[in-house]
Amino acid sequence: GPGAQAHVIGDDMHRTSLVGGLLAAGVLLGGYGIVQRADPAPTAAPLVTAEGYDGIRPIDEAVEFWRARVDASPGSFLDRTQYGLALAAQARATADLAGYAAAEAELRTALAASPGSTSAKLGLAQTLHSQHEFADAYAMARELWLAEPGATGALALYGDAALELGRLDEADDLYDRLAGVDRSAPVISREARLAYAAGSPGTALALAEEAADAADGLAIRPDERAFYDLQLGHFRFVTGDAEGAIAALERGLARAPLHPGLNEKLAFVLASVGRTDDAIARYQDLLTRTPAADLHGSLAVLLREQGDHAGAAAHERAAAELAAEAIDLVAERRHLAGYFVTRDARTAVELAELDLADRQDAGAYDMAAWALLHAGRPADAQPLIERALGTGIRDAAMLAHAGTIAAALGDTDRAIGHLREAFELNRWFHPTEAPAAAALLAELQGEAVALR
Repeated sequence: GPGAQAHVIGDDMHRTSLVGGLLAAGVLLGGYGIVQRADPAPTAAPLVTAEGYDGIRPIDEAVEFWRARVDASPGSFLDRTQYGLALAAQARATADLAGYAAAEAELRTALAASPGSTSAKLGLAQTLHSQHEFADAYAMARELWLAEPGATGALALYGDAALELGRLDEADDLYDRLAGVDRSAPVISREARLAYAAGSPGTALALAEEAADAADGLAIRPDERAFYDLQLGHFRFVTGDAEGAIAALERGLARAPLHPGLNEKLAFVLASVGRTDDAIARYQDLLTRTPAADLHGSLAVLLREQGDHAGAAAHERAAAELAAEAIDLVAERRHLAGYFVTRDARTAVELAELDLADRQDAGAYDMAAWALLHAGRPADAQPLIERALGTGIRDAAMLAHAGTIAAALGDTDRAIGHLREAFELNRWFHPTEAPAAAALLAELQGEAVALR
């Protein structure tokens, strides 16, 4: 990778010593890094009460049923709306961005036939949200809810988009309103995401446990029930319970073996705790169904670690090809920024800045800061990582990034404080970044850090 030149504020002696430690730790000039495709928390659960939602029929069967209805009656906006919603659910189940685009096209056609259709408008807003067009989804959902305050689907999506845009207070108010209508599993899962974003990981975990229990009573598809296992596994992992996370993720995969999010998260957790062979097998299986640049890149890292340099090179080539194809997709910006950060820092910065312009959540500030550090611009990275942590979030990876940036700027005390807090939260937060951060912390404080 291109790496980054350290620009450290301080005297020359300190600069030389600190940069040497950073390079030894593999933090700034380190090899290609593992990327977690999923956003820092899984996307919101579908509301079973959302208008027009067909949530029980097997998804492939639902798609074919509504496609046949549309073919038989092309002018029926109701059938076309249901077809669009089914396509969106199928895309969610398979992590297929092209499927969301197809759903959007059908829903726009339905709206053209019936501009006043609430279900078509909500479906379109949901599809835009799934494609990370959060500002448009926010505007549409807000308009729908203001026009029809009883529309819980619109209220939920309004809150979801507010959360993605970093408007935590607004999301809190909207979710409170939603809970006042029906505090069901989908609502509790939203409360969990908000709690984590607002800096209460323990509360987030407790709510994820509650949501998973409540979801047992829902009449939903297996892949959508498995969402709650994914969320629970995610919050167990980020709060330091790796074994509990693995158990929850495996429970979800027993319900939905091909679930892309569960398979990816499990691969990431397995890699993080040193079960490299198991992680490799999981990534290899996932890539047969879900080819993506960052997934190929993550597998390449693990293969290289195991000494399979030819296999790693093949996956790096596949990753580069897929990255070039996906570079303009809004929903892929943050994933690709994470992929490029140790491979092409300048491109990572460009993608992260585009993401930040659209989505001012903690993750956007963090990704932009991390990319700037790798591009040799720690002074520019510092205010962004401060904005990320200023949201209140307590996330081990973000704290480690803050510590690494502080170290690059010569602020040893702050660096040690952030790094120690990261390891207190989750000592195995990332397969490659956690060991690098541990080496840096050992360099700064003069004592080793236990990871596993």
